[in-house]
Amino acid sequence: MPVHWLDWSEEPFRQAREEDKPVLLLLGAAWCPKTRALERDFFSSAAVAEGANRDYVPIRVDADRRPDVAERYNAGGWPTVAFLTPSGAVLWAAASVDSSQVRPVLEQLAPAWRTHKSKLEEEVRKRDEKLDQQRREIYALSSKLGPEVFRKTVRGIVFTVDSRHGGFGREPKYPMVPSLHVLLQAYREAGGADLRDSLAVSLAAIERALFDPVEGGFFRYSEGEDWSSPHTEKTCEDNAAMLRAFLDAWAVFGRTSYRERAIRTVEWALAALWDRKEATVGASVAGDPEYYSSPKRSNSPPVDRTAITTAASMMSSSFLRAAILLGRRELADLAFRCLDGLVRNGVDPSRGAAHYFDPEPRLHGLARSQGLLARALLDAYEAGGRTDYLDRAVERIVFCRDCLWSSAEKGILDRRPGLSEGGALSQPRKSIQENALVAEGAIRIGHLVADGSHLEFARRILSSFPEFLDDYGHYTAEYAIACDWLARPIVAVELGTSDGAWVTAALAPFVPRRVVRHRPGSPTRVFRGGEVVASPKTPAELRAALVDLP
Repeated sequence: MPVHWLDWSEEPFRQAREEDKPVLLLLGAAWCPKTRALERDFFSSAAVAEGANRDYVPIRVDADRRPDVAERYNAGGWPTVAFLTPSGAVLWAAASVDSSQVRPVLEQLAPAWRTHKSKLEEEVRKRDEKLDQQRREIYALSSKLGPEVFRKTVRGIVFTVDSRHGGFGREPKYPMVPSLHVLLQAYREAGGADLRDSLAVSLAAIERALFDPVEGGFFRYSEGEDWSSPHTEKTCEDNAAMLRAFLDAWAVFGRTSYRERAIRTVEWALAALWDRKEATVGASVAGDPEYYSSPKRSNSPPVDRTAITTAASMMSSSFLRAAILLGRRELADLAFRCLDGLVRNGVDPSRGAAHYFDPEPRLHGLARSQGLLARALLDAYEAGGRTDYLDRAVERIVFCRDCLWSSAEKGILDRRPGLSEGGALSQPRKSIQENALVAEGAIRIGHLVADGSHLEFARRILSSFPEFLDDYGHYTAEYAIACDWLARPIVAVELGTSDGAWVTAALAPFVPRRVVRHRPGSPTRVFRGGEVVASPKTPAELRAALVDLP
């Protein structure tokens, strides 16, 4: 008898209230070997399944498809197993668990709930009230927007660099791509041996430990402080981020290996995840340590073909960057086709962009889906000059302003307020990373369409976060980049020709805070802070003008 897993919705919580049972939540990912092992080796047991079905209301959630659930219940990794009250409050949760950790809780929590329900509920209530009070006190602090946010973040990141092994902090070792982008931008603008060395040692460690030399593409992270024991899953989002990072690193430093890693990652993505017929990209390739350590690989790991808007948008943006820097126009065409499909099939005017397709569009209105789709559409407009991409990007940011802004929380919520599917989804969640993403989109649009209301919206978003005191660093990387867009002069390129504009638009190796406006028939000009600084007449002159800008 299998566990009678239910999907996340209001219904399981209604059942839990009526039957007065705790909820058993299994939160995992298709690419995660530990999730598959826990389901195969533990929850497939007849005795375990009988107890789970009898004493609990079991819910299984895929973290890629339901990031809104994952962000509220993730205990620090996959799989997360959590036991919840019928209202959705956490009674017990742990991450990266195996049967030895889950079995005693599964056996003991249900009897404890029956005999000590009131005491357990009171303990949960006091804990959650204390956490909520701490959150309110933190966000009551005032914020100051300015260049210092970026500088403090750079210092915080550099402070954590592991000069011996590369990367940041101790184990486990993640690439921390947003932090790499902060350091790349800082080095491009100011130089400095410390920034150069921090980037060099970190990128070398990532190349050595996480890049797959046989098939290409990057693994997610390593368990050891010395980057040993890599986790071999390859996700679309991670590889899109790493592709962009290595392209930008090659543009800044000119190191051949960075370019080669980028090219191999493109080829891996096309071979493993790209659906040429549908012009979309799958979610992930599952981790399999035995497969990747075998001298002769066979029986390749399963691929999750789910099209996820955030992942597809990120890969489209990275393909556009690769098309420009590597001179491969076909990658731009693939990105345009992918984005056309996401907009045509996944955007509902009143509910926003869908998060994933199964095969119909599902889960409309998540902030991150709107923000990353808007970013990719802006990249597509700048690369190709199609004004419909700009229009669709504006719609996504306006949706965030009109439908996701919360006056009570003073920020963008991760999902539309007023919707409830049970449990903690009824509680507002305001992510600094998602708010920074939407703010950056609003700033780019403000400079592209010369509309100050978008810039004011971005300022309102970024001002809703407090001074982070000594916590500037990895946590504030995306926020610092958005603040930097707002605080310092923007480089604007106005292209007077549409022929070949997708190449001309980004000839400079790496220019932060840059927008490209298309003005066919007008002279090509370069602005900085609203002032014309160059009127190049050839691509070479444009490149020279951009390279020379700080």
